[in-house]
Amino acid sequence: MCNKKPVLRQLEHSRRYFWRQSIDEQLSLKIHERDVNGKRLLSGNEILVMALNEMAAHRGRGFFFYLPPMRAHPTKSLLIPESRVPSPPGPDYPSLFYMDYSWTDQAQRGFYSESHRGRYLKCNALINPPPDATDIHCVQFINSLQPVYVTSNLSLVVYANETEFYLSTTTELDAILGRQRFNRATRAPHSDLIIAKTPYVWNKTLLLNPRNNRWDEEARIMERFKITSFEGLFEKITLQCGTVPPTMRASELRTTIPHPAYPEIGIPLGVSLNGLPEPASPRTTRGAPRKREKPTQEICEQLM
Repeated sequence: MCNKKPVLRQLEHSRRYFWRQSIDEQLSLKIHERDVNGKRLLSGNEILVMALNEMAAHRGRGFFFYLPPMRAHPTKSLLIPESRVPSPPGPDYPSLFYMDYSWTDQAQRGFYSESHRGRYLKCNALINPPPDATDIHCVQFINSLQPVYVTSNLSLVVYANETEFYLSTTTELDAILGRQRFNRATRAPHSDLIIAKTPYVWNKTLLLNPRNNRWDEEARIMERFKITSFEGLFEKITLQCGTVPPTMRASELRTTIPHPAYPEIGIPLGVSLNGLPEPASPRTTRGAPRKREKPTQEICEQLM
């Protein structure tokens, strides 16, 4: 049996691919994409957005965008000067966000005629951001023990393990779980905004250990946020976004995207790194008419 994971740009055209019938299949879906570094796996938030948009087109309501995951923003690089390395993402940086949108017949036809990679690029918020005045609802997508932050304005949080989703708000989780405790020596930026971890979401057997009874009440409360179908997740997100205020305007999203704090001024074209003009490069002869060389004296004598 072939275990090769499919590549995004090689997927056959279809109305839906990322939206799967069963939640197990949905949560185990793996897709590769090619970039300048070769192949990479699409992150969980990218796959989730692709699936949500397939359902949004089918239902005729809403549109989702993704942003590169936090780990995709390096804080150090050997390829660019230190002054051009972006600052790490802050707590308000979302995994994805929702925009209220009513699909027209033309928009649906356009979506279904697009390749899967074309759809992928259109829901990239860095490539195709919504208009500045658009209200957006930000979502943190958590599929491992990565930090969950209390954001400046209320936002949604989606936990995903191998068999189910959990959907809540940052306000609810902060009230139920509290903040993560850190030693002074291990404190990182914004660590005071990190919500306590929930390892039992990914490993239910932890609750069987009497030493972990401190989690019993939390786990019982978290059960009310559990969603056991992908359709249920879509419905809960769209319903929640219709009842809570938006997280921000699309124009404010720029402030959350990592960028160099003090970028250096660029160097004008034609000037070298030491400030001196670049030497003129030799003129190319490519495309010029070819000159026929005159035969040498020796060749002429042989021909006579």
